[in-house]
Amino acid sequence: AVILEDDCLTDPSFFSFCAELLDRFREDGRVMQIAGSNLNAPADAYLGSSYSFNAFSPVWGWATWRDAWARYDYSMSTWPHFRDSGLMAGLPAGRRWQATLRRDWDRAHRGEATWDHQWQYAVMSGHGLSVSPCVNLVSNLGFRADATQTFLAGDLAEIPAGSITFPLRHPQLVAENPLVEHHMERQMLEHTGRGVELLRRALPSHRARRFLKGVLRPART
Repeated sequence: AVILEDDCLTDPSFFSFCAELLDRFREDGRVMQIAGSNLNAPADAYLGSSYSFNAFSPVWGWATWRDAWARYDYSMSTWPHFRDSGLMAGLPAGRRWQATLRRDWDRAHRGEATWDHQWQYAVMSGHGLSVSPCVNLVSNLGFRADATQTFLAGDLAEIPAGSITFPLRHPQLVAENPLVEHHMERQMLEHTGRGVELLRRALPSHRARRFLKGVLRPART
């Protein structure tokens, strides 16, 4: 299945990219998603391949299989055990990114977040992988004041969609690419931090403190 948000614009090559890799990895349970977005990762981070494998799973245009989606649990029933047993330490994420994920997954478990946090948890907690193209194939046009979720613009807003070249150059190993992973982690941390700062500036101080206290609760210790 291919999933597109209503404010995402794809390059036509996105669909051929998904079709080829959905077929290639349909029997490989490690690969849970084919992503169209690469968060503007530099081409040289892909080491000559057309795509990489990563733990982080962008959802602005992506594809998956029925058996992978079956691992999705909106209630995140396993999260308290995963969090409290120290398994977070085994994720391919730095300390700041782990803290951000922990906060997001706490909120999702409480029913205070959108559906994609639960999907990210399903992939990362299950040590799954997402395919990331060496060319960004999906542009998110939804960073606007009237957007449903992504109303704070920044470096991730309207990254141009390009065309990927065929035949694809496949990585030698089905394994996480730490160069692309680090870029995505940094992009998401910068985007999250910029959003918090914009909210602080936009709201009166007492409102900002009350709002951010509810939205950005500290991770449990």
